Amino acid sequence: MNAPIRKMTVGDRVPNFLLEDIGGERRELYNTDLTGGPIILLIAGRNSGDTLRQFCEKSNEFDEFGAHRYAVVEAQDSRLPADPAQGGFTLLRDPGSNVQNAYLQASGLTAPALFALDPNQRIVALAGADHASSFAEIARAAFQRIAPQDPPRLISKQAPVLFIPDVLDNSDCDRLIDAWRDGEKHENMVNVNSGQESRVAGRSEVKRRSDVVIEGALERHLLITLMPRVSPEIERVHAFDKEWTFEKFRVGCYDAKDAGFFRPHRDNPSEALSHRQFAASFNLNDGYEGGYLRFPEYGIDHYAPPKGGVLIFSCGLLHEVVPITAGQRYTLLTFVSTRL
Repeated sequence: MNAPIRKMTVGDRVPNFLLEDIGGERRELYNTDLTGGPIILLIAGRNSGDTLRQFCEKSNEFDEFGAHRYAVVEAQDSRLPADPAQGGFTLLRDPGSNVQNAYLQASGLTAPALFALDPNQRIVALAGADHASSFAEIARAAFQRIAPQDPPRLISKQAPVLFIPDVLDNSDCDRLIDAWRDGEKHENMVNVNSGQESRVAGRSEVKRRSDVVIEGALERHLLITLMPRVSPEIERVHAFDKEWTFEKFRVGCYDAKDAGFFRPHRDNPSEALSHRQFAASFNLNDGYEGGYLRFPEYGIDHYAPPKGGVLIFSCGLLHEVVPITAGQRYTLLTFVSTRL
């Protein structure tokens, strides 16, 4: 197997697999027994009993999180715990260590290894053998961080949009904001042909935003970071399995000094832009007011992903950015395009 281009880390969705538990029942990570809770996935390796025992005293805590617990063990491990559900774990035999090796190679970790996952099988924390004695605490802290803070809401109307959290980490957000500050600014540009032709919106009456195009090493970093995090969600949520790529990345700034905004518009209104399928708006900072997205065809609500998250929506939806009233909002912008 060729070495991965980048290590699998926080924000990535882990690969699916199908293994048998020690009772011979087939278990598929994405589909077996999962009811929406977070997931502890241990690549236990040999002597898995030593790795599992630390979770026993915290078993009630993980039950409260609704956490599913799986441990991938070597088929020849002679020290499997007598209780096959020790600590609430389902033990999965891995003949040939194919799953174990794939996960360890992709992440750069050594066994035993912990992958703490959100309900969407995305990594929220991971650790290798050097931190094996703290696996339970690492998982508990991660699940506490992502646990819902509010009671369920009744949602009766919303725009058909997709939120994905934690696709960019803090260092990536800071790096992109620095690129905007150091880069060549393009003021109030409105694309008419996939970024190749543009015009200035007259007297800033359509749009007030300053953009910097991302190129070079940072552009390559974004491509290899974002594609595996965004592509599976678009395919699964929108049943969109065409070949596609990202258009040029731009970092835009809406500034309260000139009440930055973007009037209602669609992103593929012409034949020249018909290859655009979805718009992606990544939020790079917090601490501002206004500058939120709104979809007038679907109500008056405001939409904003958390810092590091992305909002993805069809380019055919009418949308606007309402005026920013305090601070600066930095956003990474691109489009899912079928023009390859």
